[in-house]
Amino acid sequence: AIDPPAAVKYNSKAFALFQKIDGLDVFIFCMYVQEYDKCEDEYTESEWLHQNKRVNIAYIDSVEHFRPRSCRTSVFHEMLVSYLATARARGYETAHIWACPPSRGNSFVFWNHPASQRTPTKDRLISWYHGAISRAIECGIVSDVKSLYEFAFQNERTKSDKIAQRDGNGRNYGRTICPPLIEGDFWIEEAVRIHTASMARYLKSNETFKKSLGSSTGDQIIDVSKEPEFCPALQVASLLRKRVMSHPSSVPFRRPVNTAALKLKDYHIKISRPMDLGTVYSRCVLGEFETLRDLVSDVVLVFSNAMLYNPKGHYVHNMAIEVQKLFFVELDALAKDWYQAGIAKERTAPAEGLSWIIVAELSMSLDLKIKKVLSSATKVEEDAISLQQSKGTGTSVSDSSCDGSSCCSLPCTGVQTGQTADDSQAPSLLVSPTQSQCSKDLSYEQKVEEKQCNPQEGLDLLTGGPDAVLKSMVGSDVWLMDKKSSISPKGRAKKKKKKDSSVDPRNENTSSGQRRQTWLGDEVAESIRSLRTSFFVCRLSPKEGMTDEEKDKVTDYQVYAASFLEETQLSDQDACQTRISGIADARHALLEFSQYRKFEFDTLRRAKYSTAMLLYYIQNTDAPGVVPRCSSCNHKIRDVRWHKITKADERSRVARASVGPDLRQSVSSSDNTTADLCQECYSKAPNGDDFVPLMVSVHG
Repeated sequence: AIDPPAAVKYNSKAFALFQKIDGLDVFIFCMYVQEYDKCEDEYTESEWLHQNKRVNIAYIDSVEHFRPRSCRTSVFHEMLVSYLATARARGYETAHIWACPPSRGNSFVFWNHPASQRTPTKDRLISWYHGAISRAIECGIVSDVKSLYEFAFQNERTKSDKIAQRDGNGRNYGRTICPPLIEGDFWIEEAVRIHTASMARYLKSNETFKKSLGSSTGDQIIDVSKEPEFCPALQVASLLRKRVMSHPSSVPFRRPVNTAALKLKDYHIKISRPMDLGTVYSRCVLGEFETLRDLVSDVVLVFSNAMLYNPKGHYVHNMAIEVQKLFFVELDALAKDWYQAGIAKERTAPAEGLSWIIVAELSMSLDLKIKKVLSSATKVEEDAISLQQSKGTGTSVSDSSCDGSSCCSLPCTGVQTGQTADDSQAPSLLVSPTQSQCSKDLSYEQKVEEKQCNPQEGLDLLTGGPDAVLKSMVGSDVWLMDKKSSISPKGRAKKKKKKDSSVDPRNENTSSGQRRQTWLGDEVAESIRSLRTSFFVCRLSPKEGMTDEEKDKVTDYQVYAASFLEETQLSDQDACQTRISGIADARHALLEFSQYRKFEFDTLRRAKYSTAMLLYYIQNTDAPGVVPRCSSCNHKIRDVRWHKITKADERSRVARASVGPDLRQSVSSSDNTTADLCQECYSKAPNGDDFVPLMVSVHG
């Protein structure tokens, strides 16, 4: 498996449209894009197919002062289409768009829109992009359009399973190919949210854990002699839960150390990497450890931190020694069971006795299943018992119902690490649970196709216009085109929310509902699937094996781009020789500067003034007022500026939201001077309640 890079470089560019109204330039339209150049040093594997040379349409914002109003949509579409043409000419392969409308009152680029300007709804914004993309297809710029789900998520489960089967050692089981890495993209934030929620669900199970202490102390972890197959990662999780965390001395190590409640001011100074058993257990259940050795190192870190911070003789120090010894005793006992089941690489037991070291490199993947191969005598004995039971019940063995402890094992797909397929003495095999899951997904696709028909069937993407773009975005999920459809993305009606039993240690090892190693990618994919019409992936490069119509579109693109590409290249060369202020480098920097200098666009008169001042500050890097200065010490303010509330309506709004109407009367009406303080001067200000923190992005 390949870990994604820690950082991805891109170039941020702003494209602005000005219209001359009454002899003055007016800022009408702005589009921020991110251009990602493929780095061959970062991506050396063939699996990184999505990290290509790509552009992202990050933000688009406009004001309604454009004249005539009837041409506004067509002109704005042409701004987007012409940029995609230049991106294709510079070798970019795909363009990514997320149709995410702003909330009412929120601003992307322009501060303070006109009150009469409507905020587009999600459906209206998606329809707007359908028109723009259909125009790009008409001009031959875009050769194909798909949803992000179809482009990066739909087929990746099959690809990752094939990679895992090809490796054969179980360590790379269930690794999903990374989708396109784009700053601020939805899938990244959704993955963080889902992972944080899953970790919190296990860490917040104190009540369930306390109730299960009395009944789980004497439970078996897993009797490998009776189970036809088992997951080593879940066995270790059960060991932590039922054997180690149930011990009375493990109480200080079950949760992260609350340094604030315990008033441990120097804890993070002495301990560089905090760790606790609850976090280790959660990561184990979620499949985040590569090998058993990695898991053991985190468990050892828990106790080493406790013994480092607490001196010898301290009760926490002594409890850490006791619980650590208990953990290794239980782990060695589990390793002995694994050895008897044939998991260990060594054929003979070491002279000093069995230890977890013999299975230290065992994979902790959730998709890794160990299937026990029975000896010939055991097979004959079990066949005789099964035949006797089938005669007594009058049913065949294959038709008999099976419970959780005697269910039939899944087909074998590989052999254990360090063993060969030719080794007749190899007592264990790897089993992958993905085949049955894939069959379920396939049946769902067939179910959806049978229940609904596509109303846009027969539309050609090259000539069908916006309706064909919608059809291509929806794909097989045609239920998205019907708002009243009762079919959900998972193919079943909504049911009442049931209590999650995954935190119950008694349900950890059940085969039904068990997490796959790709659980995080699967859940993110479901979220992307339900919103698939909002995430556009436009292909800019021509297809291979094109038809005559597609070849004609390539000619149309060349004719369309020839009219302005030469002028664009000349303007780019001139721009490289011109010094431009950094206030427009990023969207939030331009918006913050407009708020700081009070450049508003709610009326045409203010838009004219704000445009003239913005052009002045952009073209003059040394102009005073670009970087805010402290009103007290006159030093440049960095990171955060504390702005004083001066307007009566702002003061009354804060009063109503915080203290009450008395706050407005307590402030003198003559105290209306504008003030911006740095962090140091704000800490000394007597009237700190009159200031609000604002971010500073331009540092000069």
